[in-house]
Amino acid sequence: MRSHMPSASSQQEITCATLQVPLSPGQTDEQALAAQALSAILPSAITARFFAAPSFGALDINSSVQTLRDACHRAMSGNLSDMETMLAAQAYALNNIFGELARMALVNIGQNSSVFDGLMRLAFKAQAQCRCTTLALAEIQHPRSTSFVKQTNIAQGHQQVNNCPYESVSGEPPSENPENPTKRTIG
Repeated sequence: MRSHMPSASSQQEITCATLQVPLSPGQTDEQALAAQALSAILPSAITARFFAAPSFGALDINSSVQTLRDACHRAMSGNLSDMETMLAAQAYALNNIFGELARMALVNIGQNSSVFDGLMRLAFKAQAQCRCTTLALAEIQHPRSTSFVKQTNIAQGHQQVNNCPYESVSGEPPSENPENPTKRTIG
């Protein structure tokens, strides 16, 4: 295993422990680091740590990577309970955001119409995202059934389809049906 300390080039640096990068046999340090950097797990863990830091403080990078890796393995093996929990929690959070933005807009309804308008737009965006999140959760829990319909083309050669209802096979215009004048008889 090789240790790597992230560079301090980011605008808002988060103090973190040393990242443990596993080395495969015959792999150089640079290849191992590149494999981790280009994987889906490490960048996602770094992003999650960055956004979680104001609420939870600096999270250990190795624990974050391992936790995310475990959650991804559960999802890939078909256990989507983490995803369902996440979507349900996000839907409730988005609903609360909608309610708070709508309340803030109502405070400004008679005082500042541009603030009211902006807050209501944000509230409706939160409401729409809540709806989309709820639909995604419903799709995971109750997936649509897929139908595969087999169709056989039995024409052995040239096939002609006539879609014109007003022309008979003989080429003559259709005649009136004496029993029902609204229906026309074709050839």
